[in-house]
Amino acid sequence: MATCTRCNRGLKDPASIQRGFGPVCWAKVQADIETEAWAEGKTVRPEILF
Repeated sequence: MATCTRCNRGLKDPASIQRGFGPVCWAKVQADIETEAWAEGKTVRPEILF
């Protein structure tokens, strides 16, 4: 069974399995990426995240 890279919970959804993250952890990963980019003065477009 595939597990989330962040929390190690089991993944069932094909899209989550492909990403390697469940929906809640994926939202947190995106927020982390955007926060880091903002701190560096960069802009991140959501459609280019994975």
